[in-house]
Amino acid sequence: MESKKAQGISLNFIVIAIIAALVLIIIIAFTVGGLGTSLSKIFEAGDSGTEADIDLAEAKCEKLCNDAVQIKDAAAWENEDYCQQTFVIEGEQIHCWEDPVGQACYVSEQDVYGELWECAPSDCGNGCAPITCTGPTECAGLDHNDCLDLLDSGDNQLCDWTQ
Repeated sequence: MESKKAQGISLNFIVIAIIAALVLIIIIAFTVGGLGTSLSKIFEAGDSGTEADIDLAEAKCEKLCNDAVQIKDAAAWENEDYCQQTFVIEGEQIHCWEDPVGQACYVSEQDVYGELWECAPSDCGNGCAPITCTGPTECAGLDHNDCLDLLDSGDNQLCDWTQ
């Protein structure tokens, strides 16, 4: 009588192939980058991720400030991403200028009418403050450049910029 044993793949070969496939999937996931950051967050203990979160928030806020200083209209300030962006750090919603991030951003510009304005973090949502040349009569109403020229010349030490 003939033996009719089936020939097939051994169980050892199947187990090794499955392990190799899993290792390949993990390597691809790390290369793409998504799994690397996810796993690092999982393995961090307690609040140690908070410092990394703050560093990421600081870097993002610095970039947003660099973008915000390009505005040419004071009305655009409150719609800037710098004013809108918030981060959740230690369970609290934080803006760029608030501690522990602390990235204050100031923008000043002269508009097409010669009016000078300055925007500060406190102006987010409130609008930017105009800056005017103040002092004796000869200072009133001067535009930015004339006021600075007067200040630089030393002719009148009383002129100053105020909000």
